[in-house]
Amino acid sequence: MADIFLSYASDDRERIAPLVAALERQGWSVWWDRSIPPGRNFDEVLEEEIDAARSVVVVWTEASIDSQWVRSEALEGMERKILVPVRLDDVRVPFAFRRVQTADLLGWPGGGDDGQYSGFIGSVSAVVGSVPEERPTPVLDRPSIAVLPFTCMSADPNDEYLADGLTEDLITRLSNNFDMLVIARHSSFAYKSQAVDVRQVGRELGVSYVVEGSIRRVGQDKFRITAQLVETATGTHLWAQNYDRPADALFDVQDELVVDVASATNAQVLEREAAAAVVSDRSKIGQWRLTKGLGMRGEVYTSREDYQDALAEIDAAMELSPDNVVLVAHKARILAGATSNYLDLDRDEATVEACALAREALQRAPDDSEVLAVAGFAFALCGRFDEALPVLERAWRIDPQSSAAATYLGGGLILSGSEPDRGMQLLDDVLRRDPLTPFRFLCLFWQGVGHALAGDSETAVAKLRDSIRVNPLYPAPWIIMAANLVRLGRIDEARGAVEEALRLFPGLTLDRVLGSTRHTSGEQVAALLERGLAQIWAPD
Repeated sequence: MADIFLSYASDDRERIAPLVAALERQGWSVWWDRSIPPGRNFDEVLEEEIDAARSVVVVWTEASIDSQWVRSEALEGMERKILVPVRLDDVRVPFAFRRVQTADLLGWPGGGDDGQYSGFIGSVSAVVGSVPEERPTPVLDRPSIAVLPFTCMSADPNDEYLADGLTEDLITRLSNNFDMLVIARHSSFAYKSQAVDVRQVGRELGVSYVVEGSIRRVGQDKFRITAQLVETATGTHLWAQNYDRPADALFDVQDELVVDVASATNAQVLEREAAAAVVSDRSKIGQWRLTKGLGMRGEVYTSREDYQDALAEIDAAMELSPDNVVLVAHKARILAGATSNYLDLDRDEATVEACALAREALQRAPDDSEVLAVAGFAFALCGRFDEALPVLERAWRIDPQSSAAATYLGGGLILSGSEPDRGMQLLDDVLRRDPLTPFRFLCLFWQGVGHALAGDSETAVAKLRDSIRVNPLYPAPWIIMAANLVRLGRIDEARGAVEEALRLFPGLTLDRVLGSTRHTSGEQVAALLERGLAQIWAPD
C-alpha cells in the first residue's frame, strides 16, 4: 500500500520526477509508475493501487487538465475524501474539483514559495494521517552527480535537439564510470528550460555535483559549447571550459566532445573527493574517498619516512575496510614502490611481499578492472613484466576508458621493450581524451623514457620537462633527463638536473639509482643512465 497515489498526465513524467523525489524524501511511499507487470491488466493494477493508497495527489497541468484518466482518479480521491490537488501550470481547475483547496507550485521545480510548498506538504500530511520528518539524504558509497539539460541559445529547433543529444550522451558516458552515481535522464530532464539554483537541485535529487552547459551559434559556421561543474553544497564552480567546433562537423566530433567533458568532470570530482579523505571517517563515502585518495597518490617516496607513512595509511584503511580488495592491490603497489623509488631498502624482500599481495588481490577479484590495473602495476614496478603485462592487458580490455589501466599498460609495454610503439600510442590516447588525468605526469614521464630508449634525446628531454611541470616533486624525470642532456652535449644543464634531483632526494647515490633501475626497468634503461650520468655524478 502506497501513502500517495500520484495522478498525472504521461506527458508530464519528466516534470513530475522532482516532485516525487521531494515527497519520498518526506518519508512517504509514492505510486506513480505506469508500467504494468506482465500478464496484468492496466485497469486492474490501477484500481488496486488507488484503492490501497492513503491519499490521491492529483497534478493539474496543461497536459492533465483534459485527461479523462486524471479526472477519474481525482473523482475517486474526492469521493473517498483523500484528494490533495496541486497545480504546476496556471490552468483552470475542472469545475467538479474547485471546492477542494488546490496548492499552487507553478513551474515546479523552482516555482512556488516555501509557504506554498509547506502548505501542500501539510495537506498531504493531514490526509495520510502523519507528519513524517524529511528523510536525510542517503549516505552513498561514491559521489553523486546530475547532468542538467544543456541550454540551447539558438532559435534553430535543430540546435535544441543537438543540445539534448549532448546531455543524453554525457549522462550515458558518466554512467559508464563506476566511480560516480549518475542521476537518470528522466530526473535530470525535469529541469529542462527551468531557471534553478544548483543548490536546490542538490537537495531535490540528493547529488553532490551538477554539470550544466549551453550551446549557441557563433556566426554561421561555428558552434560554441560551454560546460561547467558545480558543487551543489556551496554553489562553487569547480571547472569550466568552452569548446568551439565547426557547425558542419559538429555531429562528427560530438563523441569526442562528450569524452572531453566527461573526462574533465571525472578528474575534477575524483581530485576533490580524494582530497577529503580521512582515515577516521567510517561512512561508506568516507571509505570510498580513502580508497581513491590512496589510488591517486603518486608513487613518489624520497625517504624512508614517506614510504613508512604510505604503509601506515594503507594499513589503517585496510583495518577500517577489511573486505575492500582494492586496498590489498594498493598495498602491493606501495610495497612495490620501495623497489622503484631509489630507497635504500631490501628490494628482494619488498618484491616478494608486493607480488604476494598482488596475487591475493587478483585471486579475490579476477574481473575487477581497477584491481587488475593496480596489481598489474605492482608487478611492473617490481620488474615482473611476465606477470604484469597479461594482467594489465586484461584490465584495459575490461575497461578501455580507464586512464589508470591504459597508463600502466602503456608504461609496461615501453619499459619491458615488448611493444614500445603501442605503449606510446596508449599514453597519447590517455593524454588526449583525459587532459586533467592525475596520471598525466606518469604518461609524460614514460613517453620521455620511450623516446630516450629510441635514441631521440631531444624529444625525451621535452617530454620529461613537461612531466616535471606537472609533478615537480618526482626525482626520476630529472635523473633520466640529465642522462639525455649529456647525450646532447648539454653538460651544464645535465649537472643542474642532477642537482635538482639531489635537492628533492638528499643522500641519493648513483649506485642506488642504477640498482633500482635494473630491478624495475631492466639492464637497457640502467645502461642508458650509467653512460650518461657516470661522467657528471660525483662519486658516492
